[in-house]
Amino acid sequence: MEHARTYTLFASALLALAGAPAMAQQDWSGTYIGGSLGVATKAGNDPLRSLHAGILSDRGSFTLGAEVELAETGLDTPSGHMERIARLKSRVGVVHGKVHYYGVFGLARAQGGFGSANAYVLGAGIATRLSDRITVSAEVLHHGFNDLDGAGTRYDLNTISGRMSYNF
Repeated sequence: MEHARTYTLFASALLALAGAPAMAQQDWSGTYIGGSLGVATKAGNDPLRSLHAGILSDRGSFTLGAEVELAETGLDTPSGHMERIARLKSRVGVVHGKVHYYGVFGLARAQGGFGSANAYVLGAGIATRLSDRITVSAEVLHHGFNDLDGAGTRYDLNTISGRMSYNF
């Protein structure tokens, strides 16, 4: 039930952003820093807090970018407690008016009671500018850990985050 409510809230946010009136297309190029709050959808929607920094290049009809993100969590996995996740993400997107739709792919490294483990990251996000300097966004990520504890334990983790960034 809790998962359904979380997904409903995220879908509502996406629809609200997607329904924003089309305006003159903005230039999304530049660097940014920010933070996010979210949940990991395994084990009771454990909270996530993160800091991120990145760069985007607006290529007219699409965007390219890279981002590093450091997240703190209290997630309990079958192999032990997960304390941190570091992500290195590539972003490819399109801009429609004030809304930026993007896909994410990259790598993650988690640390916790099980030691450390690497994963691939895939996801999607949607962002809009509140001003020239402030961006709000929502992002869904899937993490695929092939060997969480050194014994071959496969673990899939999904996260949903609300983000705010300051654009330079």
